[in-house]
Amino acid sequence: MKNTFEKVAGVVIDEREYQDQRWPGHNHGVGSFLTYMWHYYRIAEQLDSTSDTNELLSLTPIRKLAALGVACMEQNGIVSRKRGTAVLHPCPSIAVYDAIREERSYQATNYPDREPNGNPLETSEELSLIRTYLADADQAWSKNRGDAQALNELRKVTAIAFRCMQTHGAPRRTILSNHPMAYGEPDGSEKQ
Repeated sequence: MKNTFEKVAGVVIDEREYQDQRWPGHNHGVGSFLTYMWHYYRIAEQLDSTSDTNELLSLTPIRKLAALGVACMEQNGIVSRKRGTAVLHPCPSIAVYDAIREERSYQATNYPDREPNGNPLETSEELSLIRTYLADADQAWSKNRGDAQALNELRKVTAIAFRCMQTHGAPRRTILSNHPMAYGEPDGSEKQ
Protein backbone atom coordinates (compact mmCIF):
# COMPACT_ATOMS: atom_id res chain seq x y z
CA MET A 1 0.00 0.00 0.00
CA LYS A 2 1.78 3.14 -1.22
CA ASN A 3 0.49 6.59 -0.30
CA THR A 4 1.68 10.00 -1.39
CA PHE A 5 2.99 12.57 1.04
CA GLU A 6 -0.15 14.61 0.31
CA LYS A 7 -2.49 11.75 1.26
CA VAL A 8 -0.65 11.17 4.54
CA ALA A 9 -0.60 14.92 5.22
CA GLY A 10 -4.37 14.98 4.64
CA VAL A 11 -4.88 12.21 7.20
CA VAL A 12 -2.64 14.02 9.69
CA ILE A 13 -4.44 17.32 9.05
CA ASP A 14 -7.73 15.56 9.88
CA GLU A 15 -6.19 14.25 13.10
CA ARG A 16 -4.92 17.74 13.98
CA GLU A 17 -8.40 19.17 13.43
CA TYR A 18 -9.80 16.51 15.75
CA GLN A 19 -7.16 17.35 18.37
CA ASP A 20 -7.98 21.05 18.17
CA GLN A 21 -11.72 20.37 18.51
CA ARG A 22 -11.25 17.87 21.33
CA TRP A 23 -8.79 20.00 23.31
CA PRO A 24 -9.38 23.62 22.25
CA GLY A 25 -6.80 26.15 23.37
CA HIS A 26 -4.35 23.58 24.75
CA ASN A 27 -0.76 24.65 24.24
CA HIS A 28 2.15 22.63 25.54
CA GLY A 29 5.89 22.81 25.67
CA VAL A 30 8.18 20.42 23.87
CA GLY A 31 8.71 18.25 26.96
CA SER A 32 4.97 17.67 27.32
CA PHE A 33 4.63 16.73 23.65
CA LEU A 34 7.48 14.24 24.07
CA THR A 35 5.53 12.53 26.86
CA TYR A 36 2.38 12.35 24.72
CA MET A 37 4.34 11.02 21.73
CA TRP A 38 5.98 8.31 23.86
CA HIS A 39 2.49 7.24 24.96
CA TYR A 40 1.36 6.65 21.36
CA TYR A 41 4.70 5.11 20.42
CA ARG A 42 4.20 2.48 23.16
CA ILE A 43 0.66 1.73 21.97
CA ALA A 44 1.90 1.33 18.38
CA GLU A 45 4.73 -0.93 19.51
CA GLN A 46 2.37 -3.12 21.54
CA LEU A 47 -0.17 -3.39 18.72
CA ASP A 48 2.50 -4.10 16.11
CA SER A 49 4.15 -6.81 18.18
CA THR A 50 0.94 -8.57 19.23
CA SER A 51 -1.40 -8.32 16.24
CA ASP A 52 -0.79 -10.86 13.52
CA THR A 53 -3.92 -10.06 11.55
CA ASN A 54 -4.24 -6.30 11.13
CA GLU A 55 -1.20 -4.14 10.44
CA LEU A 56 -3.44 -1.06 10.32
CA LEU A 57 -4.01 -1.31 14.08
CA SER A 58 -0.50 -0.05 14.81
CA LEU A 59 -0.81 2.68 12.18
CA THR A 60 -3.61 4.43 14.11
CA PRO A 61 -1.35 5.44 17.03
CA ILE A 62 1.40 6.28 14.51
CA ARG A 63 -1.06 8.73 12.90
CA LYS A 64 -1.69 10.23 16.34
CA LEU A 65 2.04 10.42 17.07
CA ALA A 66 2.65 12.21 13.74
CA ALA A 67 -0.15 14.68 14.47
CA LEU A 68 1.34 15.40 17.90
CA GLY A 69 4.69 16.08 16.23
CA VAL A 70 2.97 18.54 13.90
CA ALA A 71 1.15 20.18 16.83
CA CYS A 72 4.42 20.49 18.76
CA MET A 73 6.11 22.25 15.86
CA GLU A 74 3.06 24.47 15.24
CA GLN A 75 3.12 25.58 18.87
CA ASN A 76 6.87 25.66 19.60
CA GLY A 77 8.63 26.21 16.29
CA ILE A 78 10.53 24.28 13.66
CA VAL A 79 14.12 23.58 12.88
CA SER A 80 14.47 23.05 9.16
CA ARG A 81 17.09 20.73 7.76
CA LYS A 82 18.47 23.71 5.84
CA ARG A 83 21.40 25.06 7.81
CA GLY A 84 20.60 28.02 10.01
CA THR A 85 16.84 28.02 9.60
CA ALA A 86 15.27 27.72 13.02
CA VAL A 87 11.97 29.37 13.90
CA LEU A 88 11.45 29.04 17.63
CA HIS A 89 7.99 30.51 18.00
CA PRO A 90 4.55 29.34 16.85
CA CYS A 91 4.53 28.50 13.14
CA PRO A 92 1.81 28.22 10.55
CA SER A 93 0.91 24.67 9.58
CA ILE A 94 2.19 25.14 6.04
CA ALA A 95 5.71 25.82 7.35
CA VAL A 96 5.57 22.69 9.50
CA TYR A 97 4.47 20.49 6.58
CA ASP A 98 7.19 22.07 4.40
CA ALA A 99 9.81 21.12 7.01
CA ILE A 100 8.45 17.55 7.13
CA ARG A 101 8.43 17.34 3.33
CA GLU A 102 12.04 18.58 3.30
CA GLU A 103 12.99 15.89 5.82
CA ARG A 104 11.22 13.23 3.74
CA SER A 105 13.21 14.39 0.72
CA TYR A 106 16.42 14.04 2.74
CA GLN A 107 15.39 10.53 3.82
CA ALA A 108 14.56 9.52 0.24
CA THR A 109 17.90 10.83 -1.05
CA ASN A 110 20.07 9.37 1.69
CA TYR A 111 18.18 6.15 2.46
CA PRO A 112 16.46 5.22 -0.83
CA ASP A 113 16.28 1.55 0.13
CA ARG A 114 13.87 2.45 2.96
CA GLU A 115 11.40 4.21 0.68
CA PRO A 116 7.94 2.85 -0.22
CA ASN A 117 9.08 2.20 -3.81
CA GLY A 118 12.37 0.59 -2.76
CA ASN A 119 12.73 -2.17 -0.22
CA PRO A 120 10.57 -0.54 2.45
CA LEU A 121 11.01 -1.12 6.13
CA GLU A 122 8.43 -3.10 8.03
CA THR A 123 6.25 -1.17 10.47
CA SER A 124 8.25 -2.65 13.37
CA GLU A 125 11.49 -1.39 11.81
CA GLU A 126 10.02 2.09 11.38
CA LEU A 127 9.00 1.93 15.05
CA SER A 128 12.62 1.13 15.96
CA LEU A 129 13.71 4.29 14.16
CA ILE A 130 10.95 6.32 15.80
CA ARG A 131 12.09 5.01 19.20
CA THR A 132 15.71 5.98 18.48
CA TYR A 133 14.92 9.51 17.35
CA LEU A 134 12.28 10.05 20.04
CA ALA A 135 14.94 9.09 22.62
CA ASP A 136 17.34 11.54 20.93
CA ALA A 137 14.65 14.25 21.20
CA ASP A 138 14.21 13.42 24.90
CA GLN A 139 17.95 13.68 25.47
CA ALA A 140 18.19 16.93 23.52
CA TRP A 141 15.32 18.49 25.44
CA SER A 142 16.57 17.27 28.82
CA LYS A 143 20.23 18.20 28.44
CA ASN A 144 20.20 21.46 26.46
CA ARG A 145 18.93 24.96 26.97
CA GLY A 146 16.07 25.82 24.72
CA ASP A 147 14.07 23.62 22.40
CA ALA A 148 15.96 23.85 19.09
CA GLN A 149 17.84 20.54 19.31
CA ALA A 150 14.75 18.64 20.46
CA LEU A 151 12.65 20.19 17.68
CA ASN A 152 15.32 19.12 15.18
CA GLU A 153 14.87 15.50 16.33
CA LEU A 154 11.07 15.77 16.44
CA ARG A 155 11.04 16.78 12.78
CA LYS A 156 12.86 13.50 12.02
CA VAL A 157 10.46 11.45 14.18
CA THR A 158 7.44 12.99 12.46
CA ALA A 159 8.90 12.40 9.00
CA ILE A 160 9.63 8.75 9.82
CA ALA A 161 6.00 8.35 10.93
CA PHE A 162 4.92 9.92 7.62
CA ARG A 163 7.13 7.48 5.68
CA CYS A 164 5.66 4.56 7.60
CA MET A 165 2.14 5.66 6.69
CA GLN A 166 3.19 6.27 3.09
CA THR A 167 4.40 2.67 2.95
CA HIS A 168 1.90 0.77 5.06
CA GLY A 169 -1.26 2.86 5.07
CA ALA A 170 -2.67 5.98 6.59
CA PRO A 171 -5.90 5.13 8.39
CA ARG A 172 -8.32 8.03 8.66
CA ARG A 173 -9.95 8.81 11.95
CA THR A 174 -13.47 7.46 12.05
CA ILE A 175 -16.01 9.28 14.15
CA LEU A 176 -19.23 7.37 14.70
CA SER A 177 -20.72 9.37 17.56
CA ASN A 178 -20.64 12.84 19.07
CA HIS A 179 -19.83 11.41 22.48
CA PRO A 180 -16.19 12.21 23.40
CA MET A 181 -15.46 8.62 24.41
CA ALA A 182 -16.59 7.28 21.03
CA TYR A 183 -13.42 8.30 19.19
CA GLY A 184 -11.22 5.37 20.04
CA GLU A 185 -10.52 2.39 22.19
CA PRO A 186 -8.06 2.41 25.12
CA ASP A 187 -5.63 0.28 23.09
CA GLY A 188 -5.38 2.98 20.40
CA SER A 189 -7.60 1.25 17.86
CA GLU A 190 -10.62 2.99 16.39
CA LYS A 191 -14.16 2.00 17.37
CA GLN A 192 -15.83 -0.01 14.64
